[in-house]
Amino acid sequence: MSAWMQTATGRDFVLRTPHVEPGHLFTEIAPALARIPRFNGHTVEAYSVAQHSVLCAEAAEDETGDLELAAYCLLHDAHEAYVGDITRPVIAALAEQLADGVDPTTARLVGQSRAQHFHNSLHRVKAGIDTEIAYAAGLDIDGLMRHRATVMAIDLRALRTERDDLMLDGSRRWEGGVEGAVRLPVRTGRIRPLSETQALAAFAEALQRLCPSTAAANPARW
Repeated sequence: MSAWMQTATGRDFVLRTPHVEPGHLFTEIAPALARIPRFNGHTVEAYSVAQHSVLCAEAAEDETGDLELAAYCLLHDAHEAYVGDITRPVIAALAEQLADGVDPTTARLVGQSRAQHFHNSLHRVKAGIDTEIAYAAGLDIDGLMRHRATVMAIDLRALRTERDDLMLDGSRRWEGGVEGAVRLPVRTGRIRPLSETQALAAFAEALQRLCPSTAAANPARW
């Protein structure tokens, strides 16, 4: 049997052949993202993936006025409702672990090959879910690739902004371009963490506004 999980609505979700309907954006994805913490919870206050997603969407809209880009920013981490927020350090550690146990002569080649296979496999699982989510939100699948680089850049800037606003000063510099990233504009000046209920409502409101075809699927409107 292909790997599956049970969702908040009680249905089975097969991760390699996912199925997402518009209603699931509100009944499964929004609640899960509002409960999943960024940085594995290592912030001075609880801060959710849902609020992170809204932060990215609002910044994209404020800086560019491009509502389609803002919609993709809002949903760029929506797959985490099903796979969780696997942080960048954890992914890097797993890739390093895959190279262990190989003799020194072949360690570099085999380690790189195993790590690349891991990255590719994880990406394919996420991409399949992202595609289903985009369809459910009424978005153009081509846009998923068209805006990919811009969304990634905004996500990196969000990481820098969140690190500065929500975490204690650390003893080491961050990698991956975080230190050189420019802060995102934050409508409240600095990030003010929302409660689970507030984050869920903010995500659902942004979803309805940026992806209007989903509004009829929101149970709160029934």
